[in-house]
Amino acid sequence: DAYFPGTRGYVIHPAKSIWNPTKNVLVIGASDDQDIVPAFTAFVGMLPDRARTIGSLRRLKTNLAFPSAPESVDSILGPPSTNFLMPGPYNEIADWGLAYHLTGDKRWAKYFVDALQVCYDRAQKSGLWTPEPWTMVYFSVWKMIHAWDLIDEDPIFTPAQRKMIVEVL
Repeated sequence: DAYFPGTRGYVIHPAKSIWNPTKNVLVIGASDDQDIVPAFTAFVGMLPDRARTIGSLRRLKTNLAFPSAPESVDSILGPPSTNFLMPGPYNEIADWGLAYHLTGDKRWAKYFVDALQVCYDRAQKSGLWTPEPWTMVYFSVWKMIHAWDLIDEDPIFTPAQRKMIVEVL
């Protein structure tokens, strides 16, 4: 649209076909007509030599304020891993999943999985899916599910990770 990804920007990501839900499509989007050629050129540059299938390609180029993946999220995941009275990293899960969907930066996918693993481990240890006495999960669960829906077919996730994520959500 006119705002996102913005002037001189583009976004490339997989999506489910609205005409045939058993098929996937690739979205190459830009805010201005002048950015379509650079977006398509970036797409072609992402293709492996002699590619017979496209696979899951993701890239975001934007001049808008969009965070880069941090080197570590230990300061976010550490406290709720041991203190069950504090909320889990629910908003971060949604944000990190969406960031992976838009950018393809594998660190975002790793943080998404790691945060859901924290929630899974908390449930295993406490016997409760939301062990904190007052939870924000109800305000965030729809965003976490939406983020997962955007990336659930991505080959970056192992079958064990998929199983854990589905069990948490």
